[in-house]
Amino acid sequence: MIRKTGMYITDNIWAQIASSPEKIGELKNKVVLVTGSSKGIGRDIADNFVKNGYKVVYTYNHTIIPDLIDSSNIFKVKIDIGNRISVQKALSDIRNYFG
Repeated sequence: MIRKTGMYITDNIWAQIASSPEKIGELKNKVVLVTGSSKGIGRDIADNFVKNGYKVVYTYNHTIIPDLIDSSNIFKVKIDIGNRISVQKALSDIRNYFG
């Protein structure tokens, strides 16, 4: 059930982005960070951005992210959104990786 919901949301978000060519151009030069992307809806959303050529940050806190393709457009980072130090470290790691 979650997978179906996740795919619907992912497709819906992608349809909104794809319907605005100027947004695609803006996003192609940015890094997409998806919280909760180790599983479920977050994973579906992150995977969809990767499939469409975006630079994507997969985040996790407790569940390690399995089975990602090997790509320089993908970075995974452990982050606790409720912890300021964790967020600052993650953002620093992301900047160091993607420049």
